[in-house]
Amino acid sequence: METPHVNGSAPSRKDVRKQQPVPPYCKLIGGASSGVIEALMLTPLDVTKTRLQLDRTKQYRNMFDCGIKLVKAEGPKGLYKGFTPWTIHVVTKNGTRFYFNAVYRYMLRDSNGKVSGTSEFVAGAMAGATEAVLIVTPFEVIKTRLQGQNIIKGQAPKYRGPIHTALTIIRNEGPFALWKGVAPTIGRQGVNQACSFWSNNAMKTHLWKLEDGESLPAWKSGLTGMLGGIPGPCINCPLDVIKTRLMAQEAGKHTTAKYRGVFHAIRLIAKEEGVLALYRGLGPRLARLCPSYGIQWMVMDQVTAYFVESEPPSFTLEKAKLQLESEVQSG
Repeated sequence: METPHVNGSAPSRKDVRKQQPVPPYCKLIGGASSGVIEALMLTPLDVTKTRLQLDRTKQYRNMFDCGIKLVKAEGPKGLYKGFTPWTIHVVTKNGTRFYFNAVYRYMLRDSNGKVSGTSEFVAGAMAGATEAVLIVTPFEVIKTRLQGQNIIKGQAPKYRGPIHTALTIIRNEGPFALWKGVAPTIGRQGVNQACSFWSNNAMKTHLWKLEDGESLPAWKSGLTGMLGGIPGPCINCPLDVIKTRLMAQEAGKHTTAKYRGVFHAIRLIAKEEGVLALYRGLGPRLARLCPSYGIQWMVMDQVTAYFVESEPPSFTLEKAKLQLESEVQSG
C-alpha cells in the first residue's frame, strides 16, 4: 500500500523514481548511444588534433590549415582516417565510462545513500582509469598509427585498416605494444572524467537544483556537458601529447624507440621543441571534446528521462537498490 503525501495524494511514479539511483545498465545504453553520434560528427576534429600533435616539422599552422592540407593531399576521406576503430572505440568507451561511474558512485555513497562532491570526483577518476586500461589505450594506438601515416599516391600505406594495423603492431612489436602510452592515458582519462563528472553533477545540483536521476532539457544538458569538458583538457594536455607520441612511435628488433617513457618524453619534447609543444593540439582538442561532452550528457539525460517515464510503477526503490547491488557484486 502506498504511503500518501501530506496532501493526501499517493506519490507518483516519477516521485518514487527521483529517490532511487539510475541503474548502471541505463548508463551503459546512454553512453553507447552518445558514442555513435559523437563519432559521426567529431572524427575530423580528432584527426586534425592527432596530426598537429605528431607534427614535428611545423607543416601545419593550425587545425584549419591541417584540415585543408589533408583534404588536398588525400581527399575528404583523409579527415575520416581510422573512422571504424574510432567509432567502435567511442561507443565502447562511453558505455564503459558511464556504466562504471554509476557502479563506483554506488560504492562510494554514504550511509544516507548520498554521493559527496569528493566522491563524485573520485568516481569519475576511477571510471576514467578503467576505460583507459580496458578500451582507450589499445584503440588509440591503432587510431594514432592510422591517422599519423602520410598517404602517398601510388604507394600502398603501411597500415591498411584497423585489423591490419593491430596485426602488424603485434607481429613487429609484440602484443603489449597495443598498450603503449597506458600510463599517460590513465592520467589523461582520469583527470578528464573526474572534472567532467564532478562539474556536471555540481552544476546540476547547485545551478539547476536537480536530484540524482532527474534530467535536464536537452539544451541545458548540452551546455552543462560542454562547460564541464573544459577543465580536464586544459590540465592534462601535456599527457595527451606524450600519449600520442608514445603510441605513434614504432620499435622493433632493429629499431630503438625515441621516447623511453613519460618523463623522458616530457624532457625531450621540451628540450627539442620548447615547452609550448606540450600544449600542441589543445585548440582542436577543446573544439572536439567540448561538443563531445555536450553530446554525451545530452543523450545521457534523454535516456535517463525515458527510463524515468517508461519504467513501470512496480519498479520500486528497493528493487533498484537490489539490482544495483547485484551488478556491483557481479562486476
